[in-house]
Amino acid sequence: MAILTAFKTMINEFRQYRVQLNTNCIYRCLDCGWWNYRDAVLMTVNAASFSHIPHHRIVNLLGGDPVSHPDFNAVLIALAKRQSQIRLWSTGMGNIDRWLAIVPLLDRLYLYVPSGDPDQYQSIVGTSTWVQWLDQLMAFKSVSDRIWLNYEVRSETIQFLPELVEVAYDNKCPLLIHCDRSKLSDPDSILYVKRFYRVPNVYVFFTRSGGNETRCSGVPYAVTQDRWQWLKNHGYNWYTFYR
Repeated sequence: MAILTAFKTMINEFRQYRVQLNTNCIYRCLDCGWWNYRDAVLMTVNAASFSHIPHHRIVNLLGGDPVSHPDFNAVLIALAKRQSQIRLWSTGMGNIDRWLAIVPLLDRLYLYVPSGDPDQYQSIVGTSTWVQWLDQLMAFKSVSDRIWLNYEVRSETIQFLPELVEVAYDNKCPLLIHCDRSKLSDPDSILYVKRFYRVPNVYVFFTRSGGNETRCSGVPYAVTQDRWQWLKNHGYNWYTFYR
């Protein structure tokens, strides 16, 4: 029975759904124009919005920041009725009481962290501080153990990757690292990122620009599509565990 459950879980990872609710966001990141984009995306939510999604499937809610959608609570209720495994990609900022009601309903919360350096973090996002972010993380951890940190490595953020790995370790959060190779300045940087394949509870993804890749650095579509990289990561993590 346990083997059958594990097999179904693995198959489900290869059949994920993605729903982009909006392009609005509480952050005002320097490299993102979505928050100041006149033709912003706002999905209309109604009774039939998620009828195409089979029950019990993994559903990734994407933005911008999906929580800023005016009908976000209705989205959660609709997906809960379908017994979906909800994975939310968000900044995690906003009213803490609202968040404490949301987090226990999630299969995973991918918490976007633009930088592992407190000063650079505030400079990038423009709307909140590192201390505020840490406070939110602590509150989330008090009600759920399914919080992941989500970090994009770029040439200006790669130097602070070890600091964020330490934050993830201290808070017992898995860390998702993703990077577009074109955003790194030299081949040595790519080799440096690859070192983290062998760090327990760290998952590394290399993504590509263009196609369906979202313009938001905090929402890497490729991570929800490329399940073979997940298998590669799990292979490295099992190797690290048993060596």
